[in-house]
Amino acid sequence: MRNVRPKKTTAWQWILFGVFAAAAVALAAGLIIHAVGGDSDVYRSYNTEKVNAYTTVPGDITDRNGEVLVSSRLDIHSENEQDFPEAVNYLESKEGKKLYEQALDTYKADEPHIETFASSKMQDEYKNVEDVDWSSVLTDKQLEKYNAAYKAYLEDMPSAEDYMSDTEKEKYKKDLETYFELCAEYSETYSGRFVFSQYTGRATNQKRYVRSSQYIDNTIYSQLIGYMGRTSVDFKRDEEGGFALNEEDEKSITTTSNGYRLMEFLRDQLYPQGESAQEKGNNITLTIDHGLQSAAAQALQKRVDPEDGTGSVVVLDAKTGEILSMVSYPTFDVSETGYKTDVSDIGYDEGKEYFPRIFQNFVSKEQVNTVKELNYPIAQRGNATPGSIFKLVTATALLDSGFEDFQVTDTQTVMIDGREISNQYTADGTTIGYVGALEKSSNVFFSQAGVRIGEEQMSETAKKFMIGSEVKLDFCTLNAEGADTRQSVWKLNSDSTDSEIAVTSFGQGDTRLSTLNAAMIYQSIANGGMMVKPYMIKEITSQDGKTVSTGKTEILSEVTSEETADKLSDALHLTMQGYIGTTDYLTANSKQILDQYAVAGKTGTAETGNLKTDTNNLWLASYAPYDDPQYVVVVNQCGTYDKSARVLLNSVADIYQYLFEEYAAEREQ
Repeated sequence: MRNVRPKKTTAWQWILFGVFAAAAVALAAGLIIHAVGGDSDVYRSYNTEKVNAYTTVPGDITDRNGEVLVSSRLDIHSENEQDFPEAVNYLESKEGKKLYEQALDTYKADEPHIETFASSKMQDEYKNVEDVDWSSVLTDKQLEKYNAAYKAYLEDMPSAEDYMSDTEKEKYKKDLETYFELCAEYSETYSGRFVFSQYTGRATNQKRYVRSSQYIDNTIYSQLIGYMGRTSVDFKRDEEGGFALNEEDEKSITTTSNGYRLMEFLRDQLYPQGESAQEKGNNITLTIDHGLQSAAAQALQKRVDPEDGTGSVVVLDAKTGEILSMVSYPTFDVSETGYKTDVSDIGYDEGKEYFPRIFQNFVSKEQVNTVKELNYPIAQRGNATPGSIFKLVTATALLDSGFEDFQVTDTQTVMIDGREISNQYTADGTTIGYVGALEKSSNVFFSQAGVRIGEEQMSETAKKFMIGSEVKLDFCTLNAEGADTRQSVWKLNSDSTDSEIAVTSFGQGDTRLSTLNAAMIYQSIANGGMMVKPYMIKEITSQDGKTVSTGKTEILSEVTSEETADKLSDALHLTMQGYIGTTDYLTANSKQILDQYAVAGKTGTAETGNLKTDTNNLWLASYAPYDDPQYVVVVNQCGTYDKSARVLLNSVADIYQYLFEEYAAEREQ
């Protein structure tokens, strides 16, 4: 038999062998990892674009000076963190598992179903209807019975601990305590920060992501900037020990988001679009000045009692339309709208059910949007009856209609179309025109002036002031089509009666304004009759420093002529001088500030405050200096028992002092 010598292995054969060997090892490793509960197909499917919903953070938001107002970050707390210790997973003996499963099956069979608590008639009526909201169908008594039955059902839930051995119980207790320590650590780390928990199990290689946002002040920016986060998806363990998404979760991983105010409005800019994991979005520079925002908040807090009404401030650059400050008070702490864990009394309690969340939702978006702080009369929410600050609109219509010389006898009351109109001061019976009527705030004059002008011209002037008109701004849309609430309301039309025109003309009736709308009205007169569009976004830049967009001044409406605007400015300055000379509770410093910086303005008191009886809406709309306006300041306090808007003068003076002595100095540097 002939001996056969083996052939020599060539280099390319060794290389090919190595490739196949590596592939085999990788395949075996993958199978082993999968078998022990490692990365599953879900991880491989969702670790790319879709998981970026969890591993991206919004860019920073800064004020006009570069002061960081909100900065977000994403932290990975553990790359191999064990799953939440569920009691059922500690049952090792087949006998214990079987007994527990039997108890669970019996328990589930006893679950009360809400539809069975409805009457037989209702059950027949809805038997072929899908997705019935039985809670709305049941009577209060029936619903009470169901709730009681379901509560009792939950109390009877079998615990896996009842079927554990002592060794299993000890291990479960130890792992739970480790978990509680982790809770305490996270709570301490994120104290005072707005937090969203981003636990996505195997889909992110068993990493726990926590996105948090640090605010320079948790209260004065909650109304203005709001918050933004993406809701987390809980990946459920399947029968094979892996993780999977059901159809509903699969949709929500890319579409579900929570957002509020500016951060919601700009989320497409703040969040990176289709970029790699753990990237930040664009940075937003606001026109807001943080020092001024703080000063305005302090001035407002001196006036507004959270239990007695609401209040707001808007400060504009009179020439550019930049929003320098926007404050609403009382406010809420934005850090309390994220996910929190109260670890003060957490600990192992035999038989107690625990839930796998490091952070528990403290206040949901739905709950936050129902609290009263979000309905204050500022740009994004709400409106209020303006009272006498509206008389500037009527005065504008009067002059533009050619009735500058219109005069009336300033009596205590006047009857118009069967309706009595009264002055809120003791009238002396003298003859007055629009200048004296603004100084005295004569309802008798402006009611008759409105009727003389007529509905058509009044409505035309209101339209030029953008009252009731949809205005798309860079941080919100005023009076958005289809919105539940409109920020300004104008209801006069060709069918309006003389009495409706009369009450509208001095700021009562159905007319409504937000604080921003009022600021826009006074800005247009301060700017020679030209209304500019308010804007809050100074600049948007990418993470590599490239400019995406910049804010700019745009003419929104040619309201009136420069001549008319100048005449009205003179009248408003005389009006403010009258307040300075006759208001006893103005401090000496406030008088000096209002006089020194030549503030022009008008107060307004609307006797139709909020739903509380005998309350008022107080307004003070102003700008300065009257002969070369730089700033517009509007302050209001709604639903208060105070009866004179002059109580706001000290607050307005505080804001102007900061503007002319601090803010102006910063601009010169």
